[in-house]
Amino acid sequence: MENQVNNNNSNNNAWMKIALIVLCLTTLLLAGYIIYERISGNTTKTNGEGTSNTQETTDNEGTSTTTTNNGGTSTTTTNNESTSTPATFSATAESGTLEVTGYAEKVAKLTGATGTETVDYIYFYVVGTNSNEIYTYINNHSGNAFFKTNAIGLGCLDNNKIHYWNASDANGEKKYELSAEDTAKIMNSTSANPIKLELTKMPYSSAKGAPTCTSMMTTIKVK
Repeated sequence: MENQVNNNNSNNNAWMKIALIVLCLTTLLLAGYIIYERISGNTTKTNGEGTSNTQETTDNEGTSTTTTNNGGTSTTTTNNESTSTPATFSATAESGTLEVTGYAEKVAKLTGATGTETVDYIYFYVVGTNSNEIYTYINNHSGNAFFKTNAIGLGCLDNNKIHYWNASDANGEKKYELSAEDTAKIMNSTSANPIKLELTKMPYSSAKGAPTCTSMMTTIKVK
């Protein structure tokens, strides 16, 4: 009889040990789950309705911004700014690329062998830029027919298109023409509604007379 009691006590102790081990494991698992939830909560905030509220902010250079409201639907807004071009223009080297903001002005200009015919020549007044080198460049050419105060010549307007001659070491003297669409955008610009252009001047090491419809810029792009 005494041996049976001892066996029962041993069995009870064994089951108690097992129960304690299970309890400890359960507690550890529960603690781990709570810690995991807290870590996850620091990354994503959850609103009262259980839907995550996410806001992604980007820059102003043409990337999209996404906002998720409390109902779970998303709204994506893309601005109208295109990617900015890094300025490499040098007034000293008289070459490179830059961006300018401004507006166009049409001026009647004498042309032809007798100097009695006229063409519509387009100047672009610079009111903003990503490189002040353009102002130095314009000032360096004060008195030149293809420049005005804070303005640079783009070429002539004919048949709703701007066309111009430009000389460079790489291309020689070459005629360029803008599309009717880009020409319209430039001609519709005003001081109250300016437009942004990307201008590139390729190196030119020679010096000679230039045609009436000349621009010192090799390429003219509407941004």
